[in-house]
This record gives sequence, structure tokens and C-alpha cells, in this order.
Amino acid sequence: MTHSIGILVVGEPPAELAGRFPGYGTMLEELLHAADGALTFRQYDVRAGQRPAAPDAHDGWLITGSRHAAYEDLPWIHWLAGFIRELDARKIPLVGICFGHQLIARALGGEVVKAPQGWGVGVHEAGITAPAPWIDDDARSVRMVVSHQDQVTALPPHAEPLAASAFCPVAMYHIGSHIFAMQAHPEFSREYSRELMEVRRALIGDERIAAGMASLATATDSARVARWIAAFLNHAWTH
Repeated sequence: MTHSIGILVVGEPPAELAGRFPGYGTMLEELLHAADGALTFRQYDVRAGQRPAAPDAHDGWLITGSRHAAYEDLPWIHWLAGFIRELDARKIPLVGICFGHQLIARALGGEVVKAPQGWGVGVHEAGITAPAPWIDDDARSVRMVVSHQDQVTALPPHAEPLAASAFCPVAMYHIGSHIFAMQAHPEFSREYSRELMEVRRALIGDERIAAGMASLATATDSARVARWIAAFLNHAWTH
């Protein structure tokens, strides 16, 4: 049985990398299609005013990463926060990646701030802190590419943490069986991370970039996390 996923696109690679890498929505499509070939996708460029017809227009939803902050006063961010609240109220499955992870938390009563520890870049490892039906029983930690300077500092009511690190205490969380969110980017390759860091070198600083570049020697668990996302969606549809 196929299931339809609406991808709410709120960011793209910077202009310097356009054409060399696919868009964020397409990165997620490719990642998840490899994990579950029964999933189909439609992308909505939320920043450009593309709006789904209704919360139940698809069986589930994903929110991509973005260069914007979840606390910015922008009309499309306010709309998306309201849409998140509708999905939560109706318990329609929703996955948040980076900005999506942050905006879901903020829209539902949590807190997001610019982190005093600065930019997270390169490959980071977070420890699994609690079980979930869609996470492998043997998983003790997870390594993924990250690229963020904001973090969730307080979870919304009813949210449960799933993974954490010293750098990012709220690395992954869920709400019931219908929301699954993560700060990291399973859809980002190490090659894309390298190029993105170079583009943002002046913004991030040479010392943090050097550490991020060195971390790219570490393999990621992106394919495994893609299976977790697919398993989460299938669990949500049956519970």
C-alpha cells in the first residue's frame, strides 16, 4: 500500500551550491524512497506561498531545514506554526528536520534560542536516551550531519526526548505516535556538509570549521535514520 507524504520546503542550498546539489525536499525524497519504496511525495514551497489544501491532503508530512530561525516574525513561519498545531490536534503524522524540529517545538509550547555553544557543523554523535517502537532496539547512539546555530532548549508539553549530546541536549524527540523530530540532517551527505561549511566559513569561523571538517572522516547513520523515519510513519498509521 502506498502512502502520500507532503514535504513542506522551507529552505534550499545556498546560491553558491545551487545546481550542484538537489534541493532539500528532493534530498529527503531520495533518502526516504530508498528506505520505503511505498512512499510517494509532493513538495510545497511554503516560503513562496504554496499551501496544502488541508491537513489531511496527505497521509503524513515532513518539514525541511532552513536558514531561517523558528522565532523569526515572518508570515510563512506564522502560517506553518498554525499548520503544525492543526496536525498535532488531529494526530496526523509529522516529521521535523532541523528547522522543522525547532518550529514544531516552538509552535506547541517549547522554546528555541540561539545556542550559546555556537554553530554545530559536521558529523555529530548523539546518544539514544529512551526507546521508541520505530528505533532499533540495539541503537545506543546515532551519527548524522548537523548544521545549526539555534537549539530547542525546552520541549513542549507531552514531548519525550529520544536522543541527546553534550552539545545538543535535545537532539531528537517525539510527541505520542504522531510527531518525530530531530536536530540533525539525515538527508545531508558529508560532501554537501563540506561545501556548506566552506560557503559559511566567514559566518562560522575557522576554528569551528576545522573541527567540522575533521569530523567528516566519520561515517554517518543516515540510512539507518531513514529507516527509523519510515518505521515511525508506518507505526503512526497503524496506532
